[in-house]
Parts: sequence; structure tokens; C-alpha cells
Amino acid sequence: MLSPLNEGGAPVILCAVRDITERGALEEQLMRRTKELETLHVQLTELASRDPLTSLHNRRSFGEQLEWLLRNACRRRESLSLLMIDLDRFKRVNDRFGHAEGDRTLRAVSEAIAGACRQNDVAARYGGEEFAVALPDTDAAGSLLVAENVRHAIEDIAGLRERITASIGAATWVCGEDAAVPPQTADELIAQADRALYRAKAEGRNCVRHGGAQAAAGHLSV
Repeated sequence: MLSPLNEGGAPVILCAVRDITERGALEEQLMRRTKELETLHVQLTELASRDPLTSLHNRRSFGEQLEWLLRNACRRRESLSLLMIDLDRFKRVNDRFGHAEGDRTLRAVSEAIAGACRQNDVAARYGGEEFAVALPDTDAAGSLLVAENVRHAIEDIAGLRERITASIGAATWVCGEDAAVPPQTADELIAQADRALYRAKAEGRNCVRHGGAQAAAGHLSV
């Protein structure tokens, strides 16, 4: 710090020097710790949103993602499709080979689903042996193509002690001209895909069924 003074008519510069090395080191350490905590927070948030067995989104995280995707689809006037995937006779795997093989099967299925999805799709382990995939900007025809890719990817998994197949229900949401996403739309879309899934189960398993497209917001068709 420099301060100009006048001492008996002669100009004098007063110079004050303070060693701030320690303070600078403390500030640097604080900044480093803050960045570490921010990184840890991001990691913990990511862990909280993932299923620990499969590393896919968990059900809570998927629900939040689906709500956001619906609002975004409405703003952009785009369609949004949903796949509900259930493994056929999965209980038999656990009963015959134990839960370790069941877990290995679930991990293999999750990898197959992730591999069959596109970059912007959101895949989740919805619960037990049930999975879900949200398909942004995808109409009914597109959802069937992705669903068949997923079904074949699961059917073609090699190295398991028992071959596994899946039944898939699809549903498509289409935003109307003046629509805003109404309450419970995500739940309605999930329910519609579930009904299509039950049809796939009832009609022979290892197949895809579509629940129909919503032509206007608020009223999902079956």
C-alpha cells in the first residue's frame, strides 16, 4: 500500500508491506475444497438418480425426466413416446439359478436396452424386471422401430444361463395446437403404455404392442 505524504514541505511516500502468502494459500485451499464439494455434490446427485444394479435411471429420476420431456415436447410441438418393457418369465431365472444369475441377467438386459437406444433417449429400471424408455421427438411409428430394436437386442443376449425375452408396450403423446401439459399426463402416458404391455403379455409375449397416439393433450386413447 502506497500513501503520499508531505513531511516539512518535502514529498514523502509511505510504503506499507504486508505478507499475504498465508492468506493466499488459505484462499486457494478454500477454493479447491469448494470445487471438490461441488464435484461431490454432482456425483451424489447422479448416484441418487441411478439404479445401483444396472446404472440406468431409477424410477424417481425417470418420472422427473418424463415430466420435463413432456413439457419440452409441448413447447416444441413435438411428439413423445414411451416404452414399458417387462422381461418374460424372469422369476424362473431366479428360481432355477439363484439371484446372482438374476442380477447378471438384469445387468445384461440393461446394457442391451442402452445399446439399442438413441443418444437422447432416457432409459430406466422402473422396478424389478421392468424397464422404461422415454423417446423424445418420436411418433408412434418411430416408437415401434425402437421397440423392435430393443426387443431383438434383449432376445439376442448371449452368455446367459437361460435365454431371455421381453414384452413391450408403447404409447405416444402428441401435443395439440393450443395444449399445455395437464396434470397427470405423465401418469396417463405410463398407464397407456402399461395397458399395451399387458396386451403384449396376453398375446404371446416377446412382442410389441402400441396403445395408440394422443391426438390432443389431456385425453389419451387406448
